[in-house]
Amino acid sequence: MVDSQKVSICNIKPGESKIVSQLIQQDVRKINSKDINKNQEKVWERYYSPRRVKKFIKEMSCFEVKKGKKTLGVVFFDHGELEALYVRTGFVGKGIGTKLLKFVESFAKRHEFKKIKLISSKFAENFYKNNKYKYIKPAYPSLFGIKFHEARMEKKLK
Repeated sequence: MVDSQKVSICNIKPGESKIVSQLIQQDVRKINSKDINKNQEKVWERYYSPRRVKKFIKEMSCFEVKKGKKTLGVVFFDHGELEALYVRTGFVGKGIGTKLLKFVESFAKRHEFKKIKLISSKFAENFYKNNKYKYIKPAYPSLFGIKFHEARMEKKLK
C-alpha cells in the first residue's frame, strides 16, 4: 500500500496531457496487452494520444493521484460515466486505484449522480467487482473501427 498521507488527489491540468498519455500508454502495453491484440493496443494508444487527453481534460472531470510531483494514477469522469481509470505500472495493487475510485464516487454523490456506469477491461473487471460494481452485460465498444470485448458495469451510490 502507498502511504495515503503522502499522496494527494487533484485536478489534472491540460499541460499534463503528455505525462497522462504516457502513463496510460505504458499501462496498456504492460498490463492490458495480455487481454488485447496488437491492433487493439495501437488503437488504444492512438485514442489516448496527448492531444486527445488534453481534450478529455478540458471536457471531463479528470483527477490524478500524485506523490510529490509524480503522477501515480488518473481517472476521467463524465456525467455519471467513469471513462478511464489507470494506475502507473508498479503501483497496481497498492491502493491507488481504490483511492481514485472512492474519490470519484464521492465526487459523483456531491454532484447528485445516483449511480456510476463504466465499461471495464478484462484486467480491471475483478477490481470493480471487489468495489461493489455489478456486471450488467458484455460491451463491444469500437475505437477507430476496431472492436473490443469488455464488460458494462455499474454501481448505485448510497
